[in-house]
Amino acid sequence: REASRLAALASAPPARYDRVLVDADCTTDGSRAHVAKMVTAGRVEELFAPDRVVALCAAQGALLRSGFALLKPGGALVYSTCSLATAQNEGVLAAFLAATPAARLGALPSGPWVAGGVSGSARFPTPGETSGLFVARVEKAAD
Repeated sequence: REASRLAALASAPPARYDRVLVDADCTTDGSRAHVAKMVTAGRVEELFAPDRVVALCAAQGALLRSGFALLKPGGALVYSTCSLATAQNEGVLAAFLAATPAARLGALPSGPWVAGGVSGSARFPTPGETSGLFVARVEKAAD
């Protein structure tokens, strides 16, 4: 029974949404608590192992493409990570925008963040005891 339901789902046309959130898996280096836990355990090198970062960037790009494919024309997607690494944020976003003519960065409302390295993106730095993160709004061109 489950196999037939999964087959039906796979063959159904994809749903289209006005808004999509892609909160992508990342190295979590913006999370003070997570980094402290890894330092205490003597495993901080694992966060930034080159093969792990390459795999994460590939997965982030795939999630971004999949989320964008689910948007209706004129819809908006928010891409976020709890990483402050350029490769996982601006790098993934710039590659996606270069390969996706229907995508453009949308304006973010004003807030307590600093501009990211790609116009229209934002970084929440880590002052005090808060965690840092990256956010960008990507809009899909209307038909």
